[in-house]
Amino acid sequence: MWIGAGVAALYVLQFAIHRILHRRQQLGRVSRLRAEALVWCARGGTTWIAFALIFARRHADGWARLTFELVLSILYVLALLGAGAWLARWLGLAEPAPAQLRALANECARRVGVRLRAVDVWPSRAANAYAFVWSRRIAFSSRALELLDSDELEGVLLHELGHLAETWQLRAKRLVPKLVVLAAVLAFPAVSPSAVSIELTLVGVLLLITWAHAFQRKAEVEADLHATENTTSAAAYARALEKLHEANLSPVVMGGRSTHPDLYDRMIAAGVQPSYARPAAPDRRRFQLIVLALMLMAVIPLAVWSARSSRSNPAAGEGWAVARAALSADPSIAMADLGSLRLQQERLPEAILFYRAASELDAHDSGVAASLAVALVRSGDIVQARVALAEAERRSRAADADNGWRRAARRDALTDAQSEVGRAVERAQLR
Repeated sequence: MWIGAGVAALYVLQFAIHRILHRRQQLGRVSRLRAEALVWCARGGTTWIAFALIFARRHADGWARLTFELVLSILYVLALLGAGAWLARWLGLAEPAPAQLRALANECARRVGVRLRAVDVWPSRAANAYAFVWSRRIAFSSRALELLDSDELEGVLLHELGHLAETWQLRAKRLVPKLVVLAAVLAFPAVSPSAVSIELTLVGVLLLITWAHAFQRKAEVEADLHATENTTSAAAYARALEKLHEANLSPVVMGGRSTHPDLYDRMIAAGVQPSYARPAAPDRRRFQLIVLALMLMAVIPLAVWSARSSRSNPAAGEGWAVARAALSADPSIAMADLGSLRLQQERLPEAILFYRAASELDAHDSGVAASLAVALVRSGDIVQARVALAEAERRSRAADADNGWRRAARRDALTDAQSEVGRAVERAQLR
């Protein structure tokens, strides 16, 4: 849930940046909505399908769950293969490219021997071009078409055709990170999560992101090389890159780990020396603080809600209990929290195991011994339940050093255990 909240916060930040950019360029309200819908259809669909799959797995059972899993998994794979671009055309969000651009694209594709299926225009004020390597399509934003002349469009087209010319091995590598996400979504609810598994998952995701960035950056360098080697004017291609960066308010030097090389380096690689010295990368700390603040704003309310809902809905508290156990400095508290969760879920053998571990780690906690007695009596072991209850009573008499709220909580746990064990003993005597 927390990871999902963080991703949602990043999407909120991306949406805010798009709105600022669109307002500066005076795009109409309807066109802004069309542009955002287009981005969702063509590029962000896999993320939201993954969220829908998590929701379906959490709230559906039986055949309904299997149906949701099958349908959403198919949609996820189709989105990976570029179905979003086709959907945008079908919904009327995207338009066919003008005849002059289609002719230029077909001529460039013929020249480099690449099969091109279609060229689309997206109504967006973000100046950019996109290649869909599996569906063999190229898309230009309407803003890019306004800025670039025919020579500059040729260079950008050849860059995108360089992506379409990628080997099948490289195209398969592009799918791996997203397919791993799908596999994790499908597998994670089927296993019992632990602190170790969560940590390993996070480490694996970070390593996967690093690996994906490495080969994606290499692919961008090769696409630039493809453009400069095949265009009639490398200077026009460098000029196109400069115009796109300027329109998008992108720094000449970004710094950090980006999938694209810096504009300054790309212009030099194209054989064009910029007329200005290489600037320093912008200070990213303010941006990082904004991202962190947004993620905290999303995570903290959800964490509070999860803590409250876990009391009435054990399944909803699974992640919260595991997180508390992982972050707790006291292992006895961690074991007791997991025992309470398993008791609410009526997974009594596991609850007994956790409560015994907590009781051994803290030989003075009467509340844990009382909870162990409850778990034992519910499992039908009245003899051991009476032993655990006697131990809880002994600990309670010796717990004079506890503070007020903790003593009250443990006293309530002891009272509940005495009542439940007493009723079980009475029922056993009546038999």
